[in-house]
This record gives sequence, C-alpha cells and structure tokens, in this order.
Amino acid sequence: MVKVKAVAITLMGVSALVLSGCSSSSAPDDLSVVSGKPNITQIDTGAAGSSVGDYSVFNAAVTKDGQPFGVLYGQKLLVAEPGQDGAPEGLGRYENHLEFDLPDGTITVTGLQYYTVDGSIPDIALSEGEDRAIVGGTGAYAGAQGVLRSTTNVDGTRTQSFDFS
Repeated sequence: MVKVKAVAITLMGVSALVLSGCSSSSAPDDLSVVSGKPNITQIDTGAAGSSVGDYSVFNAAVTKDGQPFGVLYGQKLLVAEPGQDGAPEGLGRYENHLEFDLPDGTITVTGLQYYTVDGSIPDIALSEGEDRAIVGGTGAYAGAQGVLRSTTNVDGTRTQSFDFS
C-alpha cells in the first residue's frame, strides 16, 4: 500500500511539472510590420476570367521600422465570386494562407478575406482592415496564436499588426 501511494504521489508530481512547463510559455510580444506590394502569380483554373477555384500565389518584402525584416509568402483561393455566397458586390471571397518568414522564426496565418477580382484595393481594406487567425509558428513564434489585423495602405503596402494571445 505504501508503494502504491509513493508511485501515485510521484506521478502527481511529474504531472504537475509537465503541466507547469506547458503553461509557463508566454505569448510573443505583439508585433507590427509592413508588407510591400506583393509579387503575384495568378492561376486561372476555370473559365477564362474570374471564377471559383482561381488561385494566386505571392510574396512580398516585410519591413519593421523601415528596415528589412523578412518575407511574406502567401496563397489565396477564390471561394465565392462577387455577389455570391455572402460576398458583397464587387468583392470576391478568398481563402488565404500566409507565412511570414522573419529573423526569429515563422508565423502562420489563415482565414477568409474579401478582395477585388481585378486586383484593385477594396475600400473596406483601407478603412477598416481585416482580421485573420494566427495559427502557429516556429522559433520565437512556436505555438503562436492570436489575430493578425491587415490594413491596406493607399500605396498598396499593408500594415500587419500581430496581436498574440
């Protein structure tokens, strides 16, 4: 009976250490960067012109405080044409996947966003910005989660504000 209690107490102690180790990790500091105008490659998968399934891949330089700070790699897939499935007139709904490759690691972001199908900047992106989920990362951002707010600037760059939780 004494051995069983000793084993139970030992296991409880080990469990407490493991759990405290898991909960002691803190979120990274919030971060704000600017991504440049993206270099875009478009893949027209359906009928000529805009159609569901059209796909774009892109990359853009990332700066912090005006200095080079990494690269943004991304892809977007048109999932609803303008005016369909809840997309406002003039804006297509896109599923996005973003990878920010930064000096201390990577940050992975995903979510839905509205874009014009002709590549022009939508008014909503200029006035309100758009939120997407931070779903992970590597290095200093391992296990990151939170919200990325992307606000498009009039010059086509984007202010990317990471709010880690």
